[in-house]
Amino acid sequence: MTEASGVEITEAARVYFALGAALELDWLTGCIFALPTGDRWLSEARSGFRDELFEHHRTLCIGVLTEGMPAASPAARLQTWRHLHQRAVDDWLGLLGELEARNEPDLAILSVALRAVKKLAASAAPKGGTSSAPTAGTES
Repeated sequence: MTEASGVEITEAARVYFALGAALELDWLTGCIFALPTGDRWLSEARSGFRDELFEHHRTLCIGVLTEGMPAASPAARLQTWRHLHQRAVDDWLGLLGELEARNEPDLAILSVALRAVKKLAASAAPKGGTSSAPTAGTES
């Protein structure tokens, strides 16, 4: 991430974690880790979801780090990025609110959530830059 954005690792980490909190990606991560792993296929699905979410989070973070304001603080960068992508962020947070209302998210709900995060990452990715393609072993 730091090589793609040209910022120091501490700044990239601040943006990464602030972005995760702002988009409530920690909740989604927790849901993924709470999935059962009773057999090989469930374990593979959980691993794939986890890897895909981490890749989309990385893509989103690079977007925040590279979209203007190179001398700004991590908080200012995130605020500017959110303003520039307000509609996509609002769509994501609206869907997330619906998903959080469910007692126990399952594979179907998490699949929908990951598609929505992928859409958010694609809409907010730096132009001509980082791809949010799934990692090896996952499909979209």
